[in-house]
Amino acid sequence: MTQTDSHFNRLLLMVTKAGVYSLLFIPLLYSSKLIYSHNSAKTYFFYAIIEITSVCFLWLISRAPRWRPTSSLITKMVAVYIGIIIITSLFGIDPTYSFWGSIDRMSGSLTWLHLGLAFLLVTSILRTKDDWVKFFSFSVIVAIVVSAIHLLSLGGTQIVPEARSGATFGNSSFFAVYILFNFFFALSIIALTSDKKLKRLGICSSVLFAITIFKTPAIAIQYTLMGGGILLLVLLLIAKGNTILKKRIGLVLISLLILAFSSGVILIFQPNSSLRIKMIELSSPTRFVLWNMAWEGIKERPFFGLGLESFGYVAIKHYNPCLGSRVCGNEMWFDRAHNKILDVWIESGLVGLLAYLAIFAGAIYQIWDTRQKNILSPATKAILSAALISYFVQNLTALDTLSSSFFWLLIIAFVSVLSQEAPASSSTKTLSPILPILFTIFLPISLFFFIVQPIRGNMAYGRVINATSVPNRLEAYQQATTLSPLGID
Repeated sequence: MTQTDSHFNRLLLMVTKAGVYSLLFIPLLYSSKLIYSHNSAKTYFFYAIIEITSVCFLWLISRAPRWRPTSSLITKMVAVYIGIIIITSLFGIDPTYSFWGSIDRMSGSLTWLHLGLAFLLVTSILRTKDDWVKFFSFSVIVAIVVSAIHLLSLGGTQIVPEARSGATFGNSSFFAVYILFNFFFALSIIALTSDKKLKRLGICSSVLFAITIFKTPAIAIQYTLMGGGILLLVLLLIAKGNTILKKRIGLVLISLLILAFSSGVILIFQPNSSLRIKMIELSSPTRFVLWNMAWEGIKERPFFGLGLESFGYVAIKHYNPCLGSRVCGNEMWFDRAHNKILDVWIESGLVGLLAYLAIFAGAIYQIWDTRQKNILSPATKAILSAALISYFVQNLTALDTLSSSFFWLLIIAFVSVLSQEAPASSSTKTLSPILPILFTIFLPISLFFFIVQPIRGNMAYGRVINATSVPNRLEAYQQATTLSPLGID
């Protein structure tokens, strides 16, 4: 390899790494020019970065085979899950809608294809403990800025309009989940590094994030943080216990936590239980109404589901009159069951649900696999496990966004890379340049149809809503429904 080739390879690696790191800026993005301004800007940026970075990565591995992706159990599980939700959507009730997703959520197959590429990029580029410490540190710094935006708004300094106590997310629950992820990233930094400055960053930011969560209206995330903290302490007792007695105490405590959680789930579904009454007092009966509607939808196609973004169909067909009344919070329309398990089951059936649960089970197994010694420290094992379980539990009463799905996959990717001794690819077989050439040619087309046109359609949607005359409204309506399938709904 000539010196020029070596310089070019380093440039490709640098650009690819910059693309991976730039994904952490997603939470900061907001555009008042777009409808659903808090989510749209994030998603379009995510698409663009993933597509451009993927092309750079293809050129990199065509010239430097050692950067080629390595396979793992978790990588295969993620690939299977994404494959299942895409295939079941192809045979769902509306394949086109399932592909593009709704204009507000944008959680269709297109987004999951990009999430799959993001997982591949992250696991290929971030291969060592130090790589992940730097990456988590960067994420934590961005999260500090987002937290500051929220805390300043509490003092009257409104940086982001219509934030609704959710900073750049526009929703307090979505914002709090993002901060919860970074709370565990901060703890991971403390456990992974010996650098005193980074440890101080981890300690200070974890305290800030905990305070921030309790300064939001997201009560469910607050309970999740408290429960996750208790779980973390118990797991630390199991992982770091230097005597059999301590480990046994930890196992007893974890068994009690599982029993308490299981009992709580059972009591919530008992009509007159005190726990169910308390949950209704804290929120409303809406979630139970939605869950009953979701179950009716599941029974239609229990094994293969109705396709991504299909809860709207269920909501119309099995509509409950309580929605829209004062009892159910005056909201008439819901596009999610507000329970991740039910949402996955509706969209991809039992096969998709099992694949989704298998990712969690596989990650926990890899973390605690006793055959892989001295790879993950006891503290890191406890933190990662608590992060995954906390996220899973809070999702039982919530819904996913692009940001939460992406940060969930980051934890899965971290476990995939560091829970096993998977060295960088030793392959010397170069990739044919045909593939990167084809993707380079396809890139402008992809950017145009998947990003530029949907953005134009989104802005036309806004002109429909804000039009002051019928001719202007009709003109904008025509553009909104013809520029991109993403605007038709």
